[in-house]
Amino acid sequence: LQFAGLLIMDCPLKFDSKRVVKELRAGQQKVVMVTGDALLTAVEVARRVGIVDAPQEFTYALSKTDVGDFVFQPIGGGKNEATENCLSYSVSTIAKLRKKVGEGKAAVCITGDVLAKLAVSAIERASPEKGSLVIDERIALNHPAARTELA
Repeated sequence: LQFAGLLIMDCPLKFDSKRVVKELRAGQQKVVMVTGDALLTAVEVARRVGIVDAPQEFTYALSKTDVGDFVFQPIGGGKNEATENCLSYSVSTIAKLRKKVGEGKAAVCITGDVLAKLAVSAIERASPEKGSLVIDERIALNHPAARTELA
């Protein structure tokens, strides 16, 4: 094999996305992102616009294990590190994570399939139809919801 080159692609955020998120948060609004992007992309965009403030080592994805259990898996670490530092999906863990998320010390991202399990900061791999469903469900549960394009 011979190296022929490297291609880097970037889709910049809209110029006012970060400002709008900051204004919403300053107005005590909970900002949640629904996107069709992959998990790591979703987390990075959420960080760039100020939705996720938590350090990377305290950002978790709700994942399903091989035996069908759900766990909160750290995002960004190596495979072994992520497996070793998983948090159980339990009432006590959810309560602790909710508190940390509320304080900006942790973030949780999930796929659309497990949305109903937990209040989240970003949802990845969601189709436009699933995104609309998420917003409709949040409105039905008296959660404020709005749709916007960040990128």
